[in-house]
Amino acid sequence: MKEKTVHRGGFLDFHYSRCKVVQEYKQLEDFMTPEKILEVVTGYEKILAALPKQQLARYDAYPTSNELLCHLHWMCGEMRVLVEQGRIEKAFRWLGFIQGVLAAKELRTIDQLREDSRPTQ
Repeated sequence: MKEKTVHRGGFLDFHYSRCKVVQEYKQLEDFMTPEKILEVVTGYEKILAALPKQQLARYDAYPTSNELLCHLHWMCGEMRVLVEQGRIEKAFRWLGFIQGVLAAKELRTIDQLREDSRPTQ
């Protein structure tokens, strides 16, 4: 029986890594459906409801705390569009950013964020 040769450091490794990432996202998508993402976003919009939805004017400067939270509120609305367009991978990245800021601003604990992302039974 002939052994398969594995090429290291080239396109095949990159392709294998990319396939593995896509597979992991597929598993995550099975765990967090588009409907679940929208459910979580709705909850975060309620937390941010007192603030206007406003995209940052500049991305090359440090935003104030209020500007950042307004930007998160804007991102929640944009995530709905991403989910509708089937851009789930990007929606997951944005969700991670939103959750990180909510934790850093002490608006959600890590346990609360973890619970937010659990599948609905």
